[in-house]
Amino acid sequence: MQFYYPPVTRPHVFEGYYDYLQHRFNHLKETKKIVAPKPPRKHSYEKPPTHYYRPDGHVDVNLKATHPIFELVARAETQWKAKHAMASTTLEEAVEEYRARYQRPPPAGFDKWWEYVQEHNVQLPDEYDRIYYDIEPFWAVDPKTLAEFQTELAAKDGSFTITNSRGKVTVNVPFPSPRDAGTKEHEFRIRANGQVDLLKSVEQWLPDFKATFSNDRLPSA
Repeated sequence: MQFYYPPVTRPHVFEGYYDYLQHRFNHLKETKKIVAPKPPRKHSYEKPPTHYYRPDGHVDVNLKATHPIFELVARAETQWKAKHAMASTTLEEAVEEYRARYQRPPPAGFDKWWEYVQEHNVQLPDEYDRIYYDIEPFWAVDPKTLAEFQTELAAKDGSFTITNSRGKVTVNVPFPSPRDAGTKEHEFRIRANGQVDLLKSVEQWLPDFKATFSNDRLPSA
């Protein structure tokens, strides 16, 4: 026995619509592909404006940047940490660093100074640049000439002389002098006594010396 199945018929009013759906279905089945999601886009930020720090220490200010004090503090902290990390931690390292920097051995009693460094936790035990540059010109002067200058200055009004002899520091303040006749003696001695107080704690390690100072607050020659 044979069966006959008549073709499926559809109302003629949907003829065009069915064809359209069939076309869209076939098109999507052929062209649709699974695409991996794109990674999130990285934001690109412009470098914030900064100030220009000149080699001479001055700052060319950028008005669009933050106040320069913040950068100056950050730079100072970075430089301090770097310098502190390189500081000598032993006497041997300190001697080697001194020789490398100043091309001469450290002065007599440097080991005693290093004991002071350890006891008082001196943060920068290798920094003697200011002392070095202040004293350097006198290396070119004959010691006899320096002694003559010292004697001449000690004879002038308004000066005082500090002497260290066998580990004992004393000060000689000529008073009164004609120029300072109206000055109270304790006021005149303030600067001289201040210098002596600085040396008292280390006087036993100092070599014998004699140094004359002007009691004026201004430089003198």
